[in-house]
Amino acid sequence: MNTRNNLVLLCTGLLLAITAATPVAGANLLVDPEFDGSPSLLSMGVVFPPSGSSVYGNWGAEIGAIVTAQDSVTPLTATTMLAEFTGSPNYTQTAQVTDVSAFTPGSSYTLSAYFNANVPAALAFVNMSFYDAAYTYLSDLSSSPGLIDSNPATWEQKSLTTIAPLTTKYIVSQVLYDENSITTNDGVIHAGYVDSASLTVVPEPGTLLLLSTGLAGLLYTTWRKRK
Repeated sequence: MNTRNNLVLLCTGLLLAITAATPVAGANLLVDPEFDGSPSLLSMGVVFPPSGSSVYGNWGAEIGAIVTAQDSVTPLTATTMLAEFTGSPNYTQTAQVTDVSAFTPGSSYTLSAYFNANVPAALAFVNMSFYDAAYTYLSDLSSSPGLIDSNPATWEQKSLTTIAPLTTKYIVSQVLYDENSITTNDGVIHAGYVDSASLTVVPEPGTLLLLSTGLAGLLYTTWRKRK
């Protein structure tokens, strides 16, 4: 009986150690997801694309600022939000690089954010780009550009879920507006606003599942032999 109890305690301890060493699934991996400006908002060119000198865990905006309520739009959370402005063709975007090497290769990631614009038919979306340890681009995927209604009291969520390439070390999370869609002829400078962004992961079972199954099998086999 003592041998069996000792084996149970050993297996339980190993499982607890493995679990404790495994990154928590569902936690938000982004720094400053509420766009409070801490750390400070940087230039897009500083954080993207990732490189050996990049700053990880900072938002970098192409043309943007951390603002309080403006243009009849109130932050979704806290007192500040991200404002993205037009200035060049195509898209205005803000990005953050996250090192995901602690997670199991082939994990599934979800990127989401809330958008608001006081203009008709603004187009907003999120994008994930994947890079390996040598900062080599692997692939990227965008959510479908979604129309944001013109009601400044309404925040609308856009999200994207995908499996990262097996050699992924860095994920670049981007929140974007189609610049033409937030440009109007009323003489007022409008922005597209973003708040409450999130990057989460659901690791594949991987090593944890294999070790758990092996330990359970060992415990059962030992118990059967001693009966």
